[in-house]
Formats: sequence, structure tokens, C-alpha cells
Amino acid sequence: MADTMPISDPEGFPTNAQLKKWKRARQTEAIVEWFGQNFEDPAHSTPYNSEEGGYLYIWGGPYDTSEEILDRFDGIASKGAIADAISELESEGSEWAPSQSRIQPEEDDYDGAYGPSDHAELPLEEGYWRAEIGARLDQLETALAEAGLGRAGIGHNNPPSPIQDDSPIEAADLTEIQQAIGEVRTQTVAETPDGDKLSRRASQFKNVAQAIGVWLAKKGDLAFDEGIKIGVKVLGAGALFLSAQPELERVQSALNHVADAIVQFVHLLGF
Repeated sequence: MADTMPISDPEGFPTNAQLKKWKRARQTEAIVEWFGQNFEDPAHSTPYNSEEGGYLYIWGGPYDTSEEILDRFDGIASKGAIADAISELESEGSEWAPSQSRIQPEEDDYDGAYGPSDHAELPLEEGYWRAEIGARLDQLETALAEAGLGRAGIGHNNPPSPIQDDSPIEAADLTEIQQAIGEVRTQTVAETPDGDKLSRRASQFKNVAQAIGVWLAKKGDLAFDEGIKIGVKVLGAGALFLSAQPELERVQSALNHVADAIVQFVHLLGF
């Protein structure tokens, strides 16, 4: 299992004696920098539990902004600088997870190139697919973001918001995909994964991928019949045209890619 490294100061960070001499604005900047190295919005990497409706802080947390800053800087930075830093950070969120730079594997926690082997006592293939599913989920999230279907950005402690308008993915389906990603991540690090849950999520990914394929085919036929490049996707106030088709095809491919890996994993588990 990956370890969470201790909280630390950024490279080149001032000593406490130096920090005490700095003016309020400079102290605030240093505190915010320190916090950013050690903590992040859970929306970035923390698994999301769709059943209970919350993040699973598997690496520690949630951490409170004020508590962590006061623990490190009380009596060192001015009260005004501390208050300014807390205010700036809490405009983005109030609960935090450890930054990914602090998530480090134990020395003997890897099987070659395939990632964690807490699963050392498990069949090699199972350890491989645990890591492989995580990598493919990363690719899916990247594809979703490039197609304008990504998660909430920095500063959001809430689950991702669904899209609206004409789309190959219904708003409810997009929300389900985001929740499915979190659940699959949780299951692949669980000591005893739930094969039924994983199988349902694999089917869900496949169904959405198929829906995207049908949608793209219909839009392509319409564009061909009209002999023009028509808009194929509306997001907010802007429109994506047929030039965006590769992004949607990458989403479709990534969904199938994840589903295939889950099927292999579930098969190895004996379900």
C-alpha cells in the first residue's frame, strides 16, 4: 500500500527566523505555497463513493485549512498573514487531501513496471490488472477533459457537474461515469474487490461507449447528406464542430479500454 509522506516545506522555503522578518503579503504568499505542496483538492485524485455520496480519503484527510496552517505557522507568521492565507485557500475549498507528491510507495511495494503489489501474495496477473485499470482510468479522465466533459477543476470540493444541451452523453450518464470512475478506483485498491460492482461498471462504460458511437454515426451521416460541417456538440455558450469528433472518439475508445481491463480483472478474481 502506498504511504503518505510527512508534511514538509518546499525546496528553498525560508527558515522560521527568516519568515518572521518578512512583511505580511510575502508571508501570506509563502504560506499558500507551503499549503499547495502538501495538500490538494480531493477532486483531483481521491476516489469518490457514489453510494454514500462522498470522497474516500484513503491517503488521509479530510484536512482542515485553518488547523493545518495554524499548526505550522502560528507564532511564526503574523496573524494577519495567516488569516489572509486561510481566506485565499478557503475561497477554493475547505476540505483537503494529501497532495500526490506526498503519496509514495513503500520500498518493496512494486512488481516490476506494473505498480503496487501489496498484492505480492496475489497472482501476478491480478496485481498487474489493478495497476492497469488505474492507468486506463487516468486515460479516460484525460479524454473526457479534452472533450469538454471533465471533472470540476481546482477549487471544487464537490462532485463533478453534469453537462446539458445536445450531447452524445446525457447529463445523468456523465454524472454516473464520474461516480463510476471513483468506485472502480476504490474497488481496485480494496483487499477484497466486489466483482459484481465492477462488472456493473464495466457494462456501464460499454453502454456509454456504444451510445457515443451511434451518436457520432448519426451526426456524420447528417453532415455528409448536407455536405457541410455542422455543429456536433454544444457546451455552455460555445459549440464544437466536426473537428471535435476525434476527441469524442477518444472518449469512446477510453471507455471500452477501461471496460475491457475490468472484465479481465473480474475474471481473474473468479467471478
